[in-house]
Amino acid sequence: MDETKERELLLLRLMHLIAGKFRNTAVLKGGMVLRLLNSPRMTQDVDYVFTTKESRKIIWGQLKKLIEDERDLTIVDAQLNSRGIIVKVKSGNREVMLEIAVVDSLVLPPEQMTTTILSQQYQMPGQVITVMALSEAYANKIAACLERTTMRDLYDLTIYQGLTSFDKTTLCKRLNQIQIQRTKPRAVSFLEAAQMLRERNLALQKTDLEKELSGLVPSDFMVGGLNMMKNCINRICRELESL
Repeated sequence: MDETKERELLLLRLMHLIAGKFRNTAVLKGGMVLRLLNSPRMTQDVDYVFTTKESRKIIWGQLKKLIEDERDLTIVDAQLNSRGIIVKVKSGNREVMLEIAVVDSLVLPPEQMTTTILSQQYQMPGQVITVMALSEAYANKIAACLERTTMRDLYDLTIYQGLTSFDKTTLCKRLNQIQIQRTKPRAVSFLEAAQMLRERNLALQKTDLEKELSGLVPSDFMVGGLNMMKNCINRICRELESL
């Protein structure tokens, strides 16, 4: 098994552990949700939102014990801050990152999903887990594309766009406190968001894809992937401009 697959197997194990312990509070989001929907993009971390009124300190204590009870898992590093909990977990020679935000509630009710599509690749039984509603996740991904410049976010937009429409309430909430490149949060209108995305779209180059996505997505995506991303962003911009 290659290094990337070994990391993904470790992520899958952590997802199953967390689903068993925190079934009512742990909501998976990010790239691993798309992997469960057969997206080809690989990821090296797993992102959660815990919907609970418990403190991060209490959650961390429970999570720490859960991981340490697995003999072959080691916690390499852990950080608790205002943004949540960040944990680096190691098994053998492979390390992955676990990131958890803690909130009172989400905008939309979370959804149930099975890990079977991914689990069967590793001869593991599937498990039902809780994930963020796709339309809410799509809206958050659009906001992420305004806050940072990673190509992974733009790639994920092309996947979400084929699955669902974005939730306008979620996006409006995010745009009211958008934090661009870690600057002070400010409010951005739908029209301004569209303008920012158009500017980024104009600056996109094929070398941007190759630099960041190489090895994470199928190699044939590099052939027409730039046009796919640009068309996806243009459609989002037109929708934002119509709101």
